[in-house]
Amino acid sequence: MDHLVSVLIPHYDRAALLAKTLQSLVNQRYSNWEALVVDDGSATEIRDEVQQITGRDSRVRLLHRTAEPKGPSKCRNLALENSRGEFVVFLDSDDLLAPWCLEDRVRQLSAHPQTDFAVFPAMVFRSQPGDQNVLWNNLDSNLADVDRFLRGTPPWCIASTIWRIEALRRIGGLNERLRYGEDAELHLRALVAGLAGRHVSNALPDVFIRRDETKRFTNVISDELLAAKRNYIGEGFQLLRSGHGNPEQVVAWERRYFEELEFLIYNVNDNGLSIQQLLADWVNNYRPSAFTRWLFGTYGAIGRLTRRRAYLVLRVFRRVVLGLMPTRFHAPAEDRGFETASLPPEQFETLQERLGKSQPRS
Repeated sequence: MDHLVSVLIPHYDRAALLAKTLQSLVNQRYSNWEALVVDDGSATEIRDEVQQITGRDSRVRLLHRTAEPKGPSKCRNLALENSRGEFVVFLDSDDLLAPWCLEDRVRQLSAHPQTDFAVFPAMVFRSQPGDQNVLWNNLDSNLADVDRFLRGTPPWCIASTIWRIEALRRIGGLNERLRYGEDAELHLRALVAGLAGRHVSNALPDVFIRRDETKRFTNVISDELLAAKRNYIGEGFQLLRSGHGNPEQVVAWERRYFEELEFLIYNVNDNGLSIQQLLADWVNNYRPSAFTRWLFGTYGAIGRLTRRRAYLVLRVFRRVVLGLMPTRFHAPAEDRGFETASLPPEQFETLQERLGKSQPRS
């Protein structure tokens, strides 16, 4: 089971958190790994600190993104190009691994040579792993994986997965045109390309995704984020329409425009231009009926006028819209939001016990 695992980590301006991520790697019971940290243009003093942090272990290499575009996709692809491992794990620079993570993941791929990638449960945390019983999402569902990605409820995140490097390279790595949703697009692309994936649903969570008040590109509403989200929806349409998906999947993806319309209505002030751009993209890609165009356009206009002044009117009109819009825009009953699932109490206790007792091997 002596396979080299390449752990690929984009980084931007958070050296202290990166140090904790790398320490969780050093603490792995499986020692045959390399880490490639790609700095995405951090401030000079942060880069100097990262240089010191990554120099503490010879298995860690520091690279710098020098070519455009900026963002995690470019950084991850640069790391992928320089990887020496047979297997690949992606991490964000604030994720933490359980000490058994790489050992269990390598065992799974070794035992199933026809598997291109294996997926493990992930859990969110605030201060330290195991401080809350909240899963990133349920791995298993009555819906197929590809349908969950199409409908915007991805069953796993980028850190949940271990890949065979040749499978990643076969589908072209990350989409560098994306700064939002690049992980979901990668997994969707892998599924529609027919890569062989495997759920390891009965495993304890082995990666922990930080959820605190730290500001990130994806949790602060900005013009850049709204443009990135719209771009993600457009890239998904192009992926499915270009022959990688089937007609049913193209139809299912159309719901993403309605979801983003509602996000803009209920969460964004001064949203007129964003709504106009979103609806223009939707009309250009899907050519909806005149009535559906009118319905959604009116919903956006009423949302702008009433969200802060007559919210009850907006909620009533939403019911009208839901009743009149085509059924393809309706969410299936099986869909659930992120971070609503949890482990059974006895399994969560086992996890906490293992986290407390696990010690790095010498």
